[in-house]
Amino acid sequence: MLGNLGADATDTSQIPKALEYCEAALVILREVGDRRFEGIVLGNIGALRMMEARAEEACAYYEAAIAILRKAKVPKHEARMHIRLGTLHGEEGRIEDARASFGGGERLLREVNHPLELCDLLCSRCEMEWRIGEVSTARANLCEAEELAAEVDAKPESSLGRRLAKLRRLLEGTREGGD
Repeated sequence: MLGNLGADATDTSQIPKALEYCEAALVILREVGDRRFEGIVLGNIGALRMMEARAEEACAYYEAAIAILRKAKVPKHEARMHIRLGTLHGEEGRIEDARASFGGGERLLREVNHPLELCDLLCSRCEMEWRIGEVSTARANLCEAEELAAEVDAKPESSLGRRLAKLRRLLEGTREGGD
């Protein structure tokens, strides 16, 4: 219930209320020993901190979520936190840390064979590589994401289809070397 209320508050940009609900949920989850949801909620707090432009705190929450989700053996959610952390590091200009985070998420998603989440990761990594001028690497990530999307029959009108189309347009307007 608190998780749903936190999500509602997030959707309406009521970050302080969302944080309150998440913190209350954490207390309960820790009391009952639900490590899976504890990790997910920590990741949600990280996302809220990012919305507040508090990257250092967001990073700490994502790292805590990854550690908990790894111990709880929840690879899909652990990979999602790697994607969030990789995106954060990329936005902060910490490219090698971003690549390491994306790499950790990619390894997990390939192990559990989760192509949709892997598409998300590849798109996020594509965006970062494009921003830093690594156009050929960005294109390679996009091509693999498009192949995976075709395998799972992602529709052009889906959120994934729209994201891929946006990235394709972005890269079509960019020459090698980042020009």
